[in-house]
Amino acid sequence: MTHLPSPPQWQKLSEVVWKTDLGADRPEVVILQMPDDDFRRFHTSTAAAKNYLDKCRYLKRELIAVIFGEVVPQPGDGGVWTIVVTHTVKSTAVVVAWQNPK
Repeated sequence: MTHLPSPPQWQKLSEVVWKTDLGADRPEVVILQMPDDDFRRFHTSTAAAKNYLDKCRYLKRELIAVIFGEVVPQPGDGGVWTIVVTHTVKSTAVVVAWQNPK
């Protein structure tokens, strides 16, 4: 029988950032919201996203790489972005983001 980790416990880091860590060397997940202008700078390149996430120190280790899994903008002038970042055990961040209607 495989030992499963305990259920995730979410920690509120700020009004727009939530985090859960599955423990030890297991993945962690950060969910954050970001205004459109900030997200455009974040999404400029994987290096820009890596620098942002490392600077904010949301994750327990510095990143080696960032991969944008799926980014879904709203047509026209959209609103705030919701961003889900999964930090893998090999220190890669996989980013899924969608823009909320204004």
